[in-house]
Amino acid sequence: MSAGPADTVAMVDLVFALRGGEIDADYGEALADQLAALLPWLAEEPRAAVLPLERVAYHGHRVIVAGRSRLALRLPESRVEDARRITGSRLDLGEGLQVGAGAPRALRPFEVLYASFVDLDATTEGDFVAACRSALDALGLEGQMVCGRGRRANTRSGERRGHSVMVSGLKAEQSLRLQRMGLGQGRLEGRGVFVPHKSVAAVGE
Repeated sequence: MSAGPADTVAMVDLVFALRGGEIDADYGEALADQLAALLPWLAEEPRAAVLPLERVAYHGHRVIVAGRSRLALRLPESRVEDARRITGSRLDLGEGLQVGAGAPRALRPFEVLYASFVDLDATTEGDFVAACRSALDALGLEGQMVCGRGRRANTRSGERRGHSVMVSGLKAEQSLRLQRMGLGQGRLEGRGVFVPHKSVAAVGE
């Protein structure tokens, strides 16, 4: 992966209120499918991403979606109004989730960023570390990288494996670039998406 024209696209997080109940912790692919049905253009946006659900509680292999929970889509600013059409929609993830109103949240430069699950198609931890460092170098990012706990997700194409990743020592421009570009595969399923460390999106991870 290398920096290119997509790196200059103005991006924001469009954050929706979310109400529901308990859903499976492996919700990434199902959520991506539901959103793609509502927003057919979503899969065609090369840097679009679905953030891990915010302000939720983890209980075993279940995720509890409560009154303060949020759904956030990382999108080009030009797609914000199109994406607002999911307001009022019901997402069928075992228990239905009701999507409320959405509001844009600007990407801000933080020195430390975190992704709960980065998928670089690596078979060993050593291969993952090397692939992660190579991907960061390709983006021109000089920050310090720490690979954390292993992650797994079940998908129709099989089990995906990766690790959580924290990158520190980022300059402002580099921080925004990593948030816009992400790392690895599965951005619409919540993988490879970076947020400020210890933000609400990282709670429970």
